[in-house]
Amino acid sequence: MSKPIDSFFDVSGTSFDLWKTPNKALSLNQTDIIFQAPLFKFSENCEKLKQRYFILTQDYLYYLQSDNVPRIIAYMSTQWTRVDYLPNFKTTPSGTYHCFRFIRNMKYVDLFCDNDVNFNEWKEKLGRVFIQCDFHTKFNTIKMIGKGSFARVYLIENKKTKQQFAVKAFSKEYLLSQPKGKESLMNEIEVMQKLKHPYIMSLEEIHESRNSIYLVVELLEGGELLHYISSKENLSTADYFQVMKCILEALSYMSDKNIMHRDLKPDNMILKERNKLNQCTLKIVDFGLSTVCDVPEYLFKRCGTPGYVAPEVINAPSNMNIHYSPKCDVFSVGVIFYIMLTQKSPFDGKSFKEILQKNKNCHIDFEHFKLKSDPNARDLLIRMLEKNPDCRISAKDALRHRFFSEIEEAKISLEKKSFDHSQLTFFQQMVRNNNKKENFNEGNSFVMRDRDILGQVNSVCNSTNSNGAILSLKSMATPMSKPSQQPSKNQYSLLKNVLMNNAEQTAGSLYDGKFNKQFFDSDCEMDY
Repeated sequence: MSKPIDSFFDVSGTSFDLWKTPNKALSLNQTDIIFQAPLFKFSENCEKLKQRYFILTQDYLYYLQSDNVPRIIAYMSTQWTRVDYLPNFKTTPSGTYHCFRFIRNMKYVDLFCDNDVNFNEWKEKLGRVFIQCDFHTKFNTIKMIGKGSFARVYLIENKKTKQQFAVKAFSKEYLLSQPKGKESLMNEIEVMQKLKHPYIMSLEEIHESRNSIYLVVELLEGGELLHYISSKENLSTADYFQVMKCILEALSYMSDKNIMHRDLKPDNMILKERNKLNQCTLKIVDFGLSTVCDVPEYLFKRCGTPGYVAPEVINAPSNMNIHYSPKCDVFSVGVIFYIMLTQKSPFDGKSFKEILQKNKNCHIDFEHFKLKSDPNARDLLIRMLEKNPDCRISAKDALRHRFFSEIEEAKISLEKKSFDHSQLTFFQQMVRNNNKKENFNEGNSFVMRDRDILGQVNSVCNSTNSNGAILSLKSMATPMSKPSQQPSKNQYSLLKNVLMNNAEQTAGSLYDGKFNKQFFDSDCEMDY
């Protein structure tokens, strides 16, 4: 008999039972059912295996007397529960049984099936919602494609199906040594498990071994939206509208689930395949700063990337338990829309401090001459970049704006209309700037903490709430040209590496919320 391992996700000192008895009759929505079939459960009364009926959903495994008697006897939460697969585990006079062992807080229950077909079918379904313990049995590691101080990203392949994924492997020991390291990882997992949408990167599986946590995510090979635009000789207006439409559709879905991303920018939008922008396989990635809106207190209060942050977030009092709405993401997308329309950031600056201050002041030039050619686009932009979140348009209402509806109703061919050369030149310059290692004056830079990976300023968060927050599943790191070269104290380490999801591109996967307090002390209104 295998011994349950201590889990990274266990909670000590609490009374706990895997099976919960419902206080009242429960009803199941058929659309929530992932799988249902009989399994065998050991009966303590007769000390024999008895066939019972089980129904699996995203959140629970339900235990019924039989498929003919739909009354729910008990249910087990899938969250933070591990499943171990034990083939040929038990032999009885009636045959040999495979075992599924469900483990949480060092307690476990066993369920059994009596044939290989059912065993493999249940394995595939259970792996979607439970933490698993068979990573090395299930996947071949092809190569490492990213490295940070406490996480590494690998290209992997399912041994059976040959399907490729990316996986981010975390050291448990290092996570537990970081303030809020465990909470940060659990927060991102909780959010990603709630999101199943064609325009959001999918968390496929979670695995745990004695020393590591593995997050298996879909492989996105098309590269960043910004890189795609900059590599094209021209970009059709159909592409331009469709990009905004699919981002807002994803935000509308997230808003329905009461979830905020809080770090939307072109770097965090990735194409699933190469050269498929007009089919809009665009994915929002990197949920390291995301949160459910109505939790009692946000793990990160003021966070995001200066130049894209909503005013209610960047100007929030640091000593208050503030809350805000998913409309903060609409503002960030509005900034992206502004850049696409004008080829200029609404918060341009020559230094990080200048960008930060302009973002806080939130004075936006809506009289830019390039906005006058499309009144509908300008009107939508003004509504998305409204400083007051109560008056700001929602993602759902933005999708109903005449900017989108008139184009769809007119049914005009947009493929023939392209961006002009100056637009593409602007995006190409953005890419070149992103690839530069910038040197900042000592007062304007963050503290170097991860000396393994270098890059430009990416995102910030309130260090009083996020020490050691982890977690990008995507990044555009610019490594040092010479491994032996040591960065100066004025250079900034890339705190949020990104998984480019392209086996030929370098990627990383960590976020570190420790910043230079001295810099923020120079900004009397902001002390991240």
